[in-house]
Amino acid sequence: MKTQEQNDLYVLGVNTIINVINTIITSTGYGAMVLMMFVAMHYLSKKQRTIPIIALATCCMVIFVLFTVQYIYCSGLNLLAIAAHTDDSPGPQQAASYAQKAQYLAYMVVAASQPGLMYPVGDVIVVWRAWVLLQRDKSYKILLAVLMLANLGISIADIVLDYIHIQSELQGITNSMDWIMCIGLLLINLFAMLLIGWKLWSHQRNVEYLVARSNGHQIQKIMILLIESGALIGITQVMNLVLNIVSAYDSNLTTGFLYTYHVFTALAPVTTAWYPLIVIILVNTGHSPVHATVHFIDSDILAEHPP
Repeated sequence: MKTQEQNDLYVLGVNTIINVINTIITSTGYGAMVLMMFVAMHYLSKKQRTIPIIALATCCMVIFVLFTVQYIYCSGLNLLAIAAHTDDSPGPQQAASYAQKAQYLAYMVVAASQPGLMYPVGDVIVVWRAWVLLQRDKSYKILLAVLMLANLGISIADIVLDYIHIQSELQGITNSMDWIMCIGLLLINLFAMLLIGWKLWSHQRNVEYLVARSNGHQIQKIMILLIESGALIGITQVMNLVLNIVSAYDSNLTTGFLYTYHVFTALAPVTTAWYPLIVIILVNTGHSPVHATVHFIDSDILAEHPP
């Protein structure tokens, strides 16, 4: 067997494994999101239709629609990749047909739900969660709002640039605005996560009955706290940023790196879509590190439960 044929088979095998990884993660994430969407909407439907509840339900539905289109896009690319490898048409004709179809999918996803739009919507939920916990800290709330608005503008600009410069498909970081958007999303998420973690730690330290009511193991409580604070979204954003930086400056990427890169690339939209739904379910099942939606201040709780 010739060396070129061996290389072609090796590349085909690696690409097939990557497509399988992307399909498994995205399909599992989407299926779980559909289930959690029904559960979250069930809980929200029982509450009084106030402006915060309506806004929260709207954000959940927006993320659901965006992730649905993103799922269709990813599934379409995987099917096109399989079709390209099994097509017996002449090489140039096959490549041109595949590129044209992939371009149509790319334009569709940019116009409807490019990931640059879904991530800010997810971070709005994280920021809102921090906002709710910071009833008295107006300076932090103002700073969060300013950062969120600035990053939203950057994300919109990034979508416009991606739409202008799009070619065959949108994967990874494609222009300088993508770098700014990734860093902006990461900074906002980390800032909100630290504020949420600090507030929850303060409640746990000073008011014992605000500790999560779960009777599970300490590791379970830590995981719930990580979910509640948006830390899992932050971890995927950090890993994506690091992996994209490495891939941009290193031309000799190992197979293990490629697998890791695509795992976290697939996980990023999944964790973003899951976050608001998981928080709603945790709050309404009594497993949140703080009671209800924390639309109260410490003095209200202390007045109801004097030491």
